[in-house]
Amino acid sequence: MKEGKKKYYQQVLEQELARRQHTNPRYSLRSFARYLEIDSSTMSAVMRGRRALPLSRAQVFASKLALAGETLQKFIQSCEVEYAQLSNLDKKEEGDDVRALKLDDDLDTRILVYWEYFAIYAFLGTCPEETGVTAATIAERMFMEEEVTVLFLDDLCLKGLVIKKDDGLYYKVTGYLHAREIAGNFELFREAHRSNIHLLTDRLNSFKPDESVWASSTISVDAKKLPQVRKLILEFQKKLSAFLREGEANQVYQFMAYFFPISKKTDEA
Repeated sequence: MKEGKKKYYQQVLEQELARRQHTNPRYSLRSFARYLEIDSSTMSAVMRGRRALPLSRAQVFASKLALAGETLQKFIQSCEVEYAQLSNLDKKEEGDDVRALKLDDDLDTRILVYWEYFAIYAFLGTCPEETGVTAATIAERMFMEEEVTVLFLDDLCLKGLVIKKDDGLYYKVTGYLHAREIAGNFELFREAHRSNIHLLTDRLNSFKPDESVWASSTISVDAKKLPQVRKLILEFQKKLSAFLREGEANQVYQFMAYFFPISKKTDEA
């Protein structure tokens, strides 16, 4: 998420912080975050425009700050508008921090196919912006071998998606990683999903009932409805992604949705 024109909710928060600091010069951003019951690093990122204010916290903030009338309405609306923009990745303008991968680059193709790249990138998103992480920690948390993890990290650094600083720790570059063009190459599309299914098979026995959601249906359908089905699934995926970005991330999950034929067409029988 790039820094730019301040959102209305940022202006309200800045004005309130300035008012409190005028009354008490020792009042800090950390104190403000503690009062609003949010992590100080997240609060800092919200105030600087590096992160959206979680919708789940907007009403809490409004209540604690005693917002009312037009101020309350505009405060909540500015949060809702921002999340509506984040949830519609296909309408991102050039220059926004969506890291779109292309199909005409060997490194991009590797990142698109292997689930480990997206998983590591997502894991770094669970870490505070100012806190780096070691390859060993990533490997341990992601059930991967450390040597292999380093190879994936090297590629992500080469692509500019991750930074390795002099302290030897890895940091995520702000933004979302998006494989916008993969559906245009069906063989690459198949290979990427084979990788995802292999991940599912590998982790299936380690799932706990209260840590995952399983749902499947076998249905007789009118195949002409497939375009509408595709649209509904993609819309749901966008809404789910926007919802899951709210709040503090602390774990990496994989969402998969497959709708495919298991019978022959009438003219093939």
